[in-house]
Formats: sequence, structure tokens, C-alpha cells
Amino acid sequence: MKRVLVLGLSPLPTENDTCTLAPGKRTWQFVRPLLEDGNRLCLICSRHLAAYKNVTTEPAMAEEHGNLIYYSVRQEIFENSAWLQRIHDNFEPDCIVGATIFPSYMATQLITDRPIWADLFGHVMAEAQTKSQVFRDNYYISQLWRQEESILDRADVLSVVSNPQSYATIGELGTRFRLNRATTGYQFTRVIPCSMNENLPLDPPSEPVLRGVLVPRDAFIILWSGGYNTWTDVNTLFEALERVFQRFPQVYFVSTGGEIASHDELTYKHFLNRIEGSEFRNRFVMRGWIPFNEVPACVQESDIGINIDLFSYEGILGSRNRLMDWMQMRLPIVTSELCELSRVIRQEALGSTFQPEDTEGLVSVITEAIHNPEFIKSNAERAFVYCDSHFSVSATTKPLIEWVRNPLRAPDHSDSLVNENSFQKLKAVSRHYHASIMNNIRTGGLLHTIRWMFGRSPLIRRFIRMS
Repeated sequence: MKRVLVLGLSPLPTENDTCTLAPGKRTWQFVRPLLEDGNRLCLICSRHLAAYKNVTTEPAMAEEHGNLIYYSVRQEIFENSAWLQRIHDNFEPDCIVGATIFPSYMATQLITDRPIWADLFGHVMAEAQTKSQVFRDNYYISQLWRQEESILDRADVLSVVSNPQSYATIGELGTRFRLNRATTGYQFTRVIPCSMNENLPLDPPSEPVLRGVLVPRDAFIILWSGGYNTWTDVNTLFEALERVFQRFPQVYFVSTGGEIASHDELTYKHFLNRIEGSEFRNRFVMRGWIPFNEVPACVQESDIGINIDLFSYEGILGSRNRLMDWMQMRLPIVTSELCELSRVIRQEALGSTFQPEDTEGLVSVITEAIHNPEFIKSNAERAFVYCDSHFSVSATTKPLIEWVRNPLRAPDHSDSLVNENSFQKLKAVSRHYHASIMNNIRTGGLLHTIRWMFGRSPLIRRFIRMS
């Protein structure tokens, strides 16, 4: 048994709050298998502002269940390093795990010699780019780089959601001098993709929630579930749906989810504004955020689920939890082909894909789904089997479980060149010549090195030029 301090975000999927977001799912993806492996956990979750915007709760709540101590706290408490430090010191962990970027950043603010696993749940600098574009303000780039920089400098292992993100993170580590003499051959990154949600209520609803209630019983339902983030392509979605509605009167669009408070409150509003001016506005059923345990019923009554992303580096490097949920619930998928998971969906024939920002391509795959319901259902069944074998919680978190069993600091943790930022403090010229002199001694001997140094003297070079 290891004592593990986990910093994450809530609400967790087990808490059944109306706005259950990806960071809470990611936190539980880490916590559950760590508990099942017999560890003692102290979990501290910052309440995501988007989920608790209109919820009145105590500033901090603590409870204990078996080997889990759980603190649910407001963000201002979570950001208090002194408060976190007291919990850390009292718990005396063997290691620390940060689940998602902000909790990982707070983990690096602790005064500790314990090994730190930092989870970069998506490429935060690519996310900063999309947010800066939507809000027309580059402030978010420097704000999020401050967190990323701290994580890159201190973390001993970093988890990511895709292989492309792993390569991007390795590049970032190079800019922070972590690819150095001590870490040669050391594996900094681990890929932990999004996983199945083992807390989804999958029993069919006793009564219809959409058919015969919000849409006709024989409607063809296109579903969106979750938040509308800065990379959601609502313009292409709207334009494609308008064309589909015009051709197929039985088609309806149902949306559960909406704006992400404190993060992106513009994209969803822009979509609603476009819908308001549409002649088909009555066929857009915009339910907003609904209780988490009601979402599966909407999924089970739908014909296809749609995920649509703008072209962005966030899309290339990241992933999509909603695709995982739909595969788990056998909902046929239509998705823009951008993230690694979407490419798996195309390669393994698990769903239908189209190119980002391609209205005609989206109309085409929706039309094909309407005309070939049995084909898309067979893809959905294949997706369920693939998801069950490749994306279970236990399958995706093996690298984390193995590391926690024997947590170690990165090889450069005691290297003064890194920890004291000596690369910046030492004069570049003196460091360069020191390294060159040592290399010459190793390769050519002392006499050769003296001659080499004499030949590089500014006075000698000047004499040679004059001659």
C-alpha cells in the first residue's frame, strides 16, 4: 500500500451533479484504479466554477470512505498553497498525483521531495490559443504558460491523452532543459487516453424522455452532449443542420450541455443566436445542462451523436470524452477527423468521419446515416467491443498504477543545472568553453587541449589575419 496525495477537479461522475465535465471524469479515472490497487488516498478536489456557479455549498467538505479521504473545496481554498501544504504534511504521502493541468500545477507549488506525476489532460498551450482567438485576447497564453512551465520544471512523470501530445510535451521539456545529461534514456511521458465511464447508468429509461415528449416518436435524432468549448465548430454544425432539415423533415437536433462558465461563455451563445434566426429553430431542441444521470437516456433514444471541431492544434493533440461515452452506449458516431481517437474511429470502422470545417462532408455523412441505419448500428456495435477491450479504466491506467507501486523522482532531480536554473545564471560563453575544454581533454589529451586553447586566443587569431 502506498499513500497517495491526489489533486483533482470536481464534480466527480459519482456525485451526479448537473454539469459533469471532463476534468472530473479524468480525476475519477485516476482515483478509482488507485483505490482498487489497495492504496491509501487523500483526494483534494477544486470545485469547477462551471459546475458550481449557482450551487450553494460549504467552502470545504471532508469525508472518509475506507482508504479514501476526500476533500471537496472551493477554488480559492484549493489555490491556497499553505492550506494544501498542511494537508500534505499531515498525510505524509509517498507520492503525489495531479489529475489535469491546474491541479498538477498546484502540486508543483508544494514544498516536497516526493515524486510528482503530473497529468497534462490536453495540450494547454493549444487550448490557450483557441481561447485567445475566441476572446480576442492573448492574455490567456501567458497565464497558462505560467502553469505549464512550473509543471515541466518540477514533474517527474507527465501523462498525456494521445501520442501526438506526447511528442509535443517532449518538445516542451526540451525548452525547459529537462532533456539533459541525466535524463538520457529516461521516459518522461505516459499516454493515458480517455477511458470508458464505469459510472454511467446504462439501464433503459422506464419512460421516453425525448420521443413523444420533445420530438415526434418517429424522429431521426442527432445528439450533442457536453460543453461547447472554444474549439467547437458551431458555424459548420448550424449550416449543415439547416441543409439536412430542409431535405429531411423527420430530423431533429437535441443538445444536452451548454456554455462552460468561467471558461467559454461565448461559443454556445453564438450558436443560440444563429438558431434564433433560423426557420427551423423548432427542430433545435436545446436542453442545456441536465443532471448527469439523465444524459444516458437521451443517448439511448438518439440515432447518431455528433462531435464537431474546428481545425486547431488542440484538436490534433487532444481527445474527446463524449466519443468514448457514445461508443460505450452503442450510439453511432459522426465526428470530425482530427484527434487521435477520431482517426482510430475511421481506421477501425467504428463510426463516420468528415474533415474539419467541411459543411458538405458533414451533410454527406448525416445523409448516409439516415439512409443506412443498419450500417451505422453495426459500426456502433463494433465500437462498443473495441472500447471495452482498449479503453477500460484498468487498461488505460496501467502506466499510472505501475508507477505508484514504485514512485521515483526523475533522474535530474538532484542536478543543479536544472533545479537551480543554472543554465540561465551561468554565462553562456564560460559554460560553452568549459564544456569544450573538457571534451578536448577527453579526446585529445592535455597537450592537444593547450594547443587548441592557444590557437583560439584572440591575439593569435588577430596576428594570423594580419599576416
